[in-house]
Amino acid sequence: MKEQIKRKLWLMISVAVIAFASCGDEPEELELPKGTIAKVLTNNVTEVGSNSATCGGYVTADGENTVTKRGVCYATEPNPTIKNNITEDGDGLGSYTSNIENLMPNTLYYVRAYAVNARGVAYGEQRDFTTTEPTGGRTPSGFINGYGYVDLGLSVKWATANMGASQPSDFGEYYAWGEIVTKNEYTEENCTSLNIDLNDIKGNPKYDVARAKWGSTWRMPTPEEMRELKDSCTWRWTMQEGNIGALVVGPNGNSIFLPAAGLYTQSSSNWVGEYGFYWSSQPYGSELKDAYYLFFNRSSQNVDWSGRSCGHTVRPVSN
Repeated sequence: MKEQIKRKLWLMISVAVIAFASCGDEPEELELPKGTIAKVLTNNVTEVGSNSATCGGYVTADGENTVTKRGVCYATEPNPTIKNNITEDGDGLGSYTSNIENLMPNTLYYVRAYAVNARGVAYGEQRDFTTTEPTGGRTPSGFINGYGYVDLGLSVKWATANMGASQPSDFGEYYAWGEIVTKNEYTEENCTSLNIDLNDIKGNPKYDVARAKWGSTWRMPTPEEMRELKDSCTWRWTMQEGNIGALVVGPNGNSIFLPAAGLYTQSSSNWVGEYGFYWSSQPYGSELKDAYYLFFNRSSQNVDWSGRSCGHTVRPVSN
């Protein structure tokens, strides 16, 4: 009896296995696209700047499949692919130009053209280029009343150097906020703007040292313009002509150098080569003792406030 039950169970299992294996249609074979990958050539790299360059390519054959995407891929390591940084510059056959942006200064890059069709990705020859070192204000965009400025691609033009400096890397002169003369000591007792109710002093030659000494449209920057400089530019701690400071590169690739000139309290300079303190044109608070300034060091930048009596540097701007 037990043997009969075993044989019936094996029979049922065998039938179930056969039925399961035979159910469903035969899988269809996938039909691969005809043809081959495309053929593409890489252009020479031109117009190399501190944070941008121009390249491109030429799709000479589409491999009997439409080229759906083309451009260049680039990286700091050889043989870049579309998994790295890319540009997208249209589709189809023919030549195209690629604008490569947001690069790091003084850096070696590798670039290849690419073209995508249904059969895969084709790459052109590899080219390489090295971005330039930003000028840091050594090459002005122009002059206003004899003083150079750099167009960083922001809302205002920034002077190439501090008040009283002969070149961009020099510290220049130190001023208490709202004063237009330098002095040997910076104290609350000799601060002429302390406890005076002032609004924004930009453009007022009685209090704005940039307008008083440089004239024309030069003035002290507002806190908003300083925040724009902080947020819209790339900052890099570096050295220029022996002085440490920040190389500030604008969205258009132009740059200025802000030396870490420290500050003066009483008759002593402090934090030279470690921090930068640059006055804005606006007072802070209701106690009539403070004003906004741009603060930076090796790792951070901020718009803060401090006592008006401190001696800070001034970097003028113009509309």
